[in-house]
Amino acid sequence: MSTSNPPSLPSKPIYTRTDFLVGLGVGVGISILCALGLLLVAAVIKKPLPVTVSFRSAVFQQGLVAEIRNVSAEPLKIGFALQSSGSGTTKQGELFLPPNGKTEIGWAEGWTFVPGETGTLKNSNYLPLTFIVPKM
Repeated sequence: MSTSNPPSLPSKPIYTRTDFLVGLGVGVGISILCALGLLLVAAVIKKPLPVTVSFRSAVFQQGLVAEIRNVSAEPLKIGFALQSSGSGTTKQGELFLPPNGKTEIGWAEGWTFVPGETGTLKNSNYLPLTFIVPKM
């Protein structure tokens, strides 16, 4: 009966300490990049601003009145910007909308809306909402 010798072990280790540290560093680096990627995706994927904008003719003055309605169950703080198509000037302000509430903005509040002007409503938790003042 012949006996076979067990396989011999290599004289040097297959993986060195440097190999281990490099592999560990690469693994940690990939984990950090994945976490940052998830944060970036979460920041990019935002819901539409839960607000509607409509216009009506002003009752006592010429011009239009904007009706801005919050269609969510949460109060909203909204940045508001209106850019004149003719002069290029921008007027800015802030709105506070109660849950499922509305506000009206027009001449009485110091805002004059002219057809063709562009408005933007912003809240950092949502996508901005851009509108164009219609002709009435």
